[in-house]
Amino acid sequence: MKNRAEEVEAAMTEHEPERVGEWTLVATRRAYDGFTKVDRRTYGLPDGRVSDWDVVVSPDSVAVLALTAELRVVVFEQFRVGAGVVLDEVPGGYVDEGESPLDAARRELLEETGYVAERLVYLGSEWLAANANRRKHLVLALSARRDGATSREPEKLGRVREVPVGEFLRKVVEGDSTDAGTLSRGLLSVLIATDGGAAVIDALDRGVREPAAAEGMTSN
Repeated sequence: MKNRAEEVEAAMTEHEPERVGEWTLVATRRAYDGFTKVDRRTYGLPDGRVSDWDVVVSPDSVAVLALTAELRVVVFEQFRVGAGVVLDEVPGGYVDEGESPLDAARRELLEETGYVAERLVYLGSEWLAANANRRKHLVLALSARRDGATSREPEKLGRVREVPVGEFLRKVVEGDSTDAGTLSRGLLSVLIATDGGAAVIDALDRGVREPAAAEGMTSN
């Protein structure tokens, strides 16, 4: 006799396919051609149906987590039109054609903040969104220091400042950054690759097995 969990799982998987097939791109047309570009893509589905989807099209981008020798984070404080508020953002921008994410990180850090770093470490990438073709790369810049003037675009108004790493991490956890997901994934990858990874995995495991233990992991 099945228990409740087994019954729920059976009901959920009863009509699911054995494997998920890829969709076939039938046609593409530009639906919007502003600073943000959107393509209307028509796909043929594995079951024979046809479906239209809007896809945000752009080059890859890079975010730079720059740490000074004093373990302060270099941020660019600016107004963000989507959020409608002023945020402390990490430097970053588009990866130019033929440019590597590391080279783009070095360029963007200097252009946006006037800082250079003694060492750059690539921390991987992720998709911007399910309906976007952009990969968001993350680069860790170590021993960052002010080295010259900025060369930002005229419309990029704001100020460069250094914040304590603890303050910065709190803002990331609270979601007060448009790169919070990328930064969290990158920092987690560093933890997992070091001795701290075992502690993170243990805390997550305890939170699953003992819900009360997870209360201390949440913030008000």
